[in-house]
Amino acid sequence: MWDKLLYIFESFLGESKRGINENSQCQFDCPECDDGKFNLECNFKKGIFKCWSCQDNSGKLSTLIKRYGDQTIFEEYKKEIDNIRTSRLYILDKNENLEDLSVGENLFELPTCCQKVNVKNYKHKKACEYLFEERGLTDEIIKKYNIYCTQFDCNDWKMRFRIIIPSYDRFNQLNYWVGRLYKENNYQTKYLNPDKNKKDIIFNEYLINWDGDIRLLEGTFDHIVVPNSIPILGKELDKTFYLFHQLMEKANSITLLGDGEAFNDWLKIYKNLNCNKLKGKIKIVNYNSKEDPSSIFKKQGNKGIAELLHSSYKIPEFKLLTL
Repeated sequence: MWDKLLYIFESFLGESKRGINENSQCQFDCPECDDGKFNLECNFKKGIFKCWSCQDNSGKLSTLIKRYGDQTIFEEYKKEIDNIRTSRLYILDKNENLEDLSVGENLFELPTCCQKVNVKNYKHKKACEYLFEERGLTDEIIKKYNIYCTQFDCNDWKMRFRIIIPSYDRFNQLNYWVGRLYKENNYQTKYLNPDKNKKDIIFNEYLINWDGDIRLLEGTFDHIVVPNSIPILGKELDKTFYLFHQLMEKANSITLLGDGEAFNDWLKIYKNLNCNKLKGKIKIVNYNSKEDPSSIFKKQGNKGIAELLHSSYKIPEFKLLTL
């Protein structure tokens, strides 16, 4: 699993002493000491390094690359870590040690211009007005989902004036984010996502109660007002998604909250999930796109969401065959 990483590090540190041991560690001659004693130890699983001779020469592997390598090597390192994590995610062996899925350091970060929403910060006034007045959210929701915002001072103009809803994996590590304009204009798209394959993540996986009813819906603003929900970030869910495999492995029942304008897409998802241990355990809610969960929450709060979920129903098997 670590051979490609070893090759990457040998490209700028020189040949390792004995390759990779059973603890995912390898030793190099330290560029600072340069004494031929191979005191520099790298741990690929933990994503850290330490020189046992130099004082305070330790830290994350990405720091080591930035110090002695170059940007090309750093990009190769990021790509390989992502490849390793993705390959581990799709291993569904029940005996799999979950700790083995947490490999390397987390190199995925929020854009640097993001700031946690703060009602006391006058620069966040417009963002707060959008969240509280237009969306009807509460302080509790904003804190629970760790919501950020950006201002005009972003170097990347595409990131300006956005609400950022981050996502964290089962180890509480950042794995995705969605940015929504709170000050709309004609030159920025309403929604902006990172350049990362959404099929390989489960949005806010660390919050899911797999023993309870799992609610699948489309967007993040619906997600943060519907308990135990997962946004699929679109209208597609099949065997190519990590989420699909985890649902088949862990879920006991699922409720789909389907936008009326895209109801046929949700019916397709219903059919895809209605098999094996989940057969007969799928329900669906067909709501009008003008009255989605987010707008219902704004008008009626948790009571409205409860009533929406109560309207869910199962599709008879004979009807599924004709869809």
